[in-house]
Amino acid sequence: MIIQEGLVRVEVPDEHRVRGPGKRGPGFYNADQKINRDLTVAYVSTVRPSFFLDAFGGSGIRGIRVERETGTRTVISEINPVSAATIEENISRNGSRCTLIGDNCETVMSEFKFDFIDIDPYGSALPYIDSALRNVKNGGHIGVTATDLSALTGSAGKVTRRRYSANLTVDSLKHEKGIRLLIRAVIERGAQYEMAAEPMMSFWHSHFYRVIFRVTRGAGRCDRLLEEISPILLNGREEGPLWLGKLETRLLDRTLRAPEHVASDIRAGRFLRNLPDEDLMPLFIDLGDREIFNGGDIPSVSRTVARLAENGFAASRTHFSPTGIKIGGEWDISEIRKIAYAK
Repeated sequence: MIIQEGLVRVEVPDEHRVRGPGKRGPGFYNADQKINRDLTVAYVSTVRPSFFLDAFGGSGIRGIRVERETGTRTVISEINPVSAATIEENISRNGSRCTLIGDNCETVMSEFKFDFIDIDPYGSALPYIDSALRNVKNGGHIGVTATDLSALTGSAGKVTRRRYSANLTVDSLKHEKGIRLLIRAVIERGAQYEMAAEPMMSFWHSHFYRVIFRVTRGAGRCDRLLEEISPILLNGREEGPLWLGKLETRLLDRTLRAPEHVASDIRAGRFLRNLPDEDLMPLFIDLGDREIFNGGDIPSVSRTVARLAENGFAASRTHFSPTGIKIGGEWDISEIRKIAYAK
């Protein structure tokens, strides 16, 4: 079937998944990751890389959208010949200038000098991180999508320890902890090559985490990033280690130049407006946490945020939880509790 996404029309499997990760197959397309592709287009439109790699072609929609909507020179790698044939048709259908290479992504990464490498595999991204870090241009970017959320959130504790060398408790903070664990993993792998991978855009949606890193050479830069990785103490339990630095860049709320069709999209526009507020504090406060807010009913999130603003606090909702809030500056939890339950 033919679907429209962004400014392109592509052929995708009739049985493609609308929600959730779906099953990997020829011409793979996941409608639930439209927000991923929308925000990638917005970011690429802003940083203007000269050479973009869509490392896991599938239907080719990511690479074709980047090329058609931002004008960026783009390569799509896809080793599956059936998927490659679909991508060729989709490139032609859209009058795209994308180049398709029928080989595995690691080989393609090593043969060209890309300044944006986009890694969106089915499952863990870890097996491909080292190749991307070694081959991206200095000052370039790596986009990482991870769908192994059971490992990243600690839901599969043994896998979390084996794959990410971390201990996590599954609680309402699990998705922010999970994305901070992914960031830590990429930073530490980059440090091995003295490549500093700084997170520039980070978010969770549905079944995946998405982080875009800017990668620059320098042992000192790596050391400064590593200093912001630490275990955390939550409810008397040590967890992590996790990245405790910023999730977003000032680029998002100051100079982001998203195309109009992305900025005007209800969901993408909301993400672009609200993501900068995630850096008001590392980890959020959950109004549903009865160890903190034990006054009975869960306070209204919107009303609590409004009351905090009235009392001079920088406060915002977080996309990591429907009952979570972020609060900037210095504050005392007893004061926050009093404001939340005020009549």
